[in-house]
Amino acid sequence: MGKDISGNDRAQMNDESGKEASAEHLADESTHSDAVLNLKLAEVVAEQALSCPKIVDKNELLYCLWRTSRDCGEVANRLENILYAKLWEEGNICEESFIAKHERDIEKGDMYEIYDEAVIRFPTLKMFRHYIGVCERRITLDDVFAGNKLRDLYKQIDELNLATLDDYKKLLEFESDNSRKEQIIQRALRHFPSSDFLWSRLLRLKMDDGNTNGKDVQKLFNDAERAVKSEDMLEIYQLAIDWAISNSPSTVDAIFRRAIMLTPPDVSSEIKCIRLRYLKASNPNDPSVYRNAYSKMCASPPNAMSVHKTFVNLEERLKQPDHKLIVRAMETCVADFGYKDYRCWTDYARYLLQHDPAALASLHERAIVCVPNEQSDAFITEWTQIMQGTSKQLTTRNAIKRKRKKVLEKEKKQVELVA
Repeated sequence: MGKDISGNDRAQMNDESGKEASAEHLADESTHSDAVLNLKLAEVVAEQALSCPKIVDKNELLYCLWRTSRDCGEVANRLENILYAKLWEEGNICEESFIAKHERDIEKGDMYEIYDEAVIRFPTLKMFRHYIGVCERRITLDDVFAGNKLRDLYKQIDELNLATLDDYKKLLEFESDNSRKEQIIQRALRHFPSSDFLWSRLLRLKMDDGNTNGKDVQKLFNDAERAVKSEDMLEIYQLAIDWAISNSPSTVDAIFRRAIMLTPPDVSSEIKCIRLRYLKASNPNDPSVYRNAYSKMCASPPNAMSVHKTFVNLEERLKQPDHKLIVRAMETCVADFGYKDYRCWTDYARYLLQHDPAALASLHERAIVCVPNEQSDAFITEWTQIMQGTSKQLTTRNAIKRKRKKVLEKEKKQVELVA
């Protein structure tokens, strides 16, 4: 017959059994924890990610995984070394391999040597863009070599036909010699033949060159006009007008007419503004010239609001402005734009405050009906500010008048006392 176990003995055995179970559980947790701490699980995840068929750019992924492990510090050294080695395995070497090499040895390696080799082995836009970004950051750190290297990189992507329009703009910034600038522009135009920026720069170079004859400049304008979209022609027509004013005055009016006729309303309106200012400047003693031109413009819409504003500004600057013509221009402006833009009403209000305050009430009634709902708050705010500003001005003027009156009365009394 077996020996009976007392209650105390059973309790002790249960306690020991619990401790053993707990110890086994802790051992399991420790083993699991060690695997995580040693980044075994991370290695498995990385391998699964790199073998996933849905991920197309494995090189980019490998580089990102390497950077992530590197950011984890010493605890991930082993994984970082494994992933870095993968970047340099046969078949994996790519742009990211050299980027990682520079980042890993940033204190030791020669940045320019690393990236020079990179663009030789991988002359891709991706590699050049990264190298350019690195050089730009080095310039901010006062690296004396970075500027020249940056210029060389832009030249290389030009030679490889990888340059964008912005790249050519950068190349022009680096270049100071006009003949070389012209060569750059000519190359760029082969890739971007409709660029108004390139044509404008080429025209400026030719216009500034004293050896260029008039026929060559005119031919260049004609070439630009055929190549560039009409909505992008404003600067080119401005250059043509400036050149004609200085070199061929008899052709100025023809250029204006052509520019206005061939361009969309937003561009033609800007050219009309230039024409009004030109006519005022070229006929300083005869305002009827630009007045007649403005009347013809109004008879041949569409015109932007800027056309009416330009005429009003020119008229107001005269020693004897024609207020009837100004009001007529303001009325034309609100008729054309009163349902679109509240500012034509507030501009009109400012003028009437100075010249016909009694007409303000009627103008306000018309404006309230016409101003778009989404602009009504802005209109009310600006109108109120105009009225408040005028009230303050009147108060100030009256105070000055009273002060002057007191001074005059005081001086008069002093004269009487002396007498």
